[in-house]
Amino acid sequence: MGIKNLFNTTYSYLLGRIVERTSSKVSPGLEVAHINGKYMLNSLNANYSYGMLQRVFEIEFKNLNIQNRNIKEALILGFGAGSVASILLDQYKMSCNITGIEKDEKVIQLGKKYFNTQRFNNTQVICADAFEFLKVNKKRYDLIIVDVYVDNIVPAEIESPEFINLLKNAVASEGLLIFNKMICDTETERSSQKLKDTFSKVFGNFQSHNIHKHHTNLMLVYDSTLK
Repeated sequence: MGIKNLFNTTYSYLLGRIVERTSSKVSPGLEVAHINGKYMLNSLNANYSYGMLQRVFEIEFKNLNIQNRNIKEALILGFGAGSVASILLDQYKMSCNITGIEKDEKVIQLGKKYFNTQRFNNTQVICADAFEFLKVNKKRYDLIIVDVYVDNIVPAEIESPEFINLLKNAVASEGLLIFNKMICDTETERSSQKLKDTFSKVFGNFQSHNIHKHHTNLMLVYDSTLK
């Protein structure tokens, strides 16, 4: 390999390149980037899987000592390309069953193509709307992750009292619920306070954590073992 080609290859490896751009009925823009030898999935204005989003959940899971929880059944609403599942299964080596709900069929396809999501054992990824799934759900989960976005916005129905009540009904008696809400402007700041108020009315006791990276991720946590 010549010096110029070697430089270009190293430059591309470190700074990254876009390997695919596409869109879907759900997402106006999607792109898969290859940075530092790893893939990540982004929307127009947000990181969907891996990258910064994964680091945010790694921080929160560490804060919550999630490795010490007895998690047999996990539900991930907004599965994306599987970054949360990767933390649970690859990093923490958990043996739990995972149900992943992802509304965007294109995201599921990209997850298989670039992120090898089919490698996850005991994991079922369902193409469905999170709200509609919970309406008919009869199961209770030891861990529920809510990471539902269209670009960088959480849909209004996902923050509604009806949806939050459905979440409460789906948490096991010793279960844990984590709701990720990105705060990036005054509007999301206002809606985050409204979401906190809804959590307070539905759950009573809950925790609120701010994780600061390029922006603020508000993590609302309900632990049913804490009364």
